[in-house]
Amino acid sequence: MNEMHQQDSWIKRNGLWFFPVLLFGIGTPVVCCGGLAWVGMQAASLLTAPIEAAVAAIEADPEISAKLGDNIVSGSATSINNMNIDNDNGDVEVGFRVFGSRDSADVKGRMIMESGEWSVDYLTVTFNDGKVMKIPN
Repeated sequence: MNEMHQQDSWIKRNGLWFFPVLLFGIGTPVVCCGGLAWVGMQAASLLTAPIEAAVAAIEADPEISAKLGDNIVSGSATSINNMNIDNDNGDVEVGFRVFGSRDSADVKGRMIMESGEWSVDYLTVTFNDGKVMKIPN
């Protein structure tokens, strides 16, 4: 009796171990990198939010915004020191440079977060000519 033995396909022979290994091999980097990206975005938000709130306060101050001019933006070099965050509350010391259409200035101060919203504790704005203005006045 000559029976032809039909050989199983590669998938049938190796599928039991191959697909879990493939999913693990692809899934692990995707989950890890995705998680790292999410953490990175959260950290970036924590670092930029107090600066954005400080710039908004500077724009809202009529004397400071008049001296700086229009289109007030922060420089790319910022200093975030002594950040203390507990859930949606905390404080941070900031230092950065702002630029407007007329002038630029160094800004140093402290921002406070309450219920997830940043506000100014104090800011000291020092212009190129040496003039110093403070928020709050």
